[in-house]
Amino acid sequence: MKDQDLRSFFARIAPWLRRAAIWCSIVVGAVVGLTLGGSGWFWGYAFGGFISLLHVGMAAVLAAVGGEAVAPGDWRAGLALSTEIFLSQTTAYALMLLGTGVIVTAPAGIADFDPARLALQMLPGLYICTVMAIVLSGPLYLRWLPVRRDR
Repeated sequence: MKDQDLRSFFARIAPWLRRAAIWCSIVVGAVVGLTLGGSGWFWGYAFGGFISLLHVGMAAVLAAVGGEAVAPGDWRAGLALSTEIFLSQTTAYALMLLGTGVIVTAPAGIADFDPARLALQMLPGLYICTVMAIVLSGPLYLRWLPVRRDR
């Protein structure tokens, strides 16, 4: 494929990947929230699912870089794009996980489930991982990146 064809391909799939990342976050958050009812593996599911979602978010970021959604060397705009992608994913995942957990555990009569306590235990770790993903995506937006053809 020629460079122009590849850029146009990435430009076409980048918006779709961004929407797919949000929908994947919603679905995985809901599925993990269903495990709150009785699985001892909840924390493994919660963080394993979240780390998998960061991979989907990074694919959306790479497609945006390949499609030149951000001008080469404009790392501030690139970090803003990464922040938008990763923070929206994390928030959708956390809301679905906690919301589904409340819906599943309330009828089951699980008295020791406290959504506020779970949020305080889980959300700091999720958002720390999100900030790390945003910062680590920063070099993708630098002008000297070997993939860039405009240097």
